[in-house]
Amino acid sequence: MKGTGGAGQLLDELAELIRSAQTLLETTGAGGAHRRDHEHGPGAVEGGLDAAAERLRTAQEELLEHARNAWTGTERYLRKHPAQAWGLAAALGFLAGIALARRRGPD
Repeated sequence: MKGTGGAGQLLDELAELIRSAQTLLETTGAGGAHRRDHEHGPGAVEGGLDAAAERLRTAQEELLEHARNAWTGTERYLRKHPAQAWGLAAALGFLAGIALARRRGPD
């Protein structure tokens, strides 16, 4: 999933971190069978990475579901109340213009 910012970007970065850690474990041979039985060895780290990756997948799915629900609700509202939606967009644009003009200061 490619996030557009905020939580999506954080999830993308966590996923990349987990992939990098798993690649590191694989390339260094840290996941050897004789070491996996050790409680705090590389096998435990690999198991922790697998669990983290699963939690990340679950979080991604939940985030996507919330985003879909929010979009559907917004779309439904806009279709039912188009005049109010245009009015709100105009008001927000006006306020953004005022804020930007104040930020720039006098010319």
